[in-house]
Amino acid sequence: MSLVLHCPEVFDGDQFSRQVCVRVQGGSFSQVGPVDAVAPAVDALHVAADYLVTPGLIDLQVNGGGGVLFNERPDLEGVRQMARAHARCGTTALLPTFITDSPQGRARAVDAVRQALQAAEPGIVGIHL
Repeated sequence: MSLVLHCPEVFDGDQFSRQVCVRVQGGSFSQVGPVDAVAPAVDALHVAADYLVTPGLIDLQVNGGGGVLFNERPDLEGVRQMARAHARCGTTALLPTFITDSPQGRARAVDAVRQALQAAEPGIVGIHL
């Protein structure tokens, strides 16, 4: 199933387009263009009024989020909370960042991210040490 949004403004990473439609399939933009090209026969056209639509953001150094600092909570639930908090602001991929600390803390951080990757936790793509 796909979702079609009528957007007042879309930024595709290179340029801005105005008054276009975006088809979203499987969580990704699959088509951007004029209404008659993208949404010729849809049942529902959702209007994304007052929004700038862009691809998801990637953050390569995330020390925390959602009330969690990774160094203080290097566990799977801490990683999940961080990813959810950043997703609300448009970040779709991130690297939890463990700053210099004890070898034991670093091992817990690496294990937490390994668990998140094995569980296919949305947004977690690796770790930054």
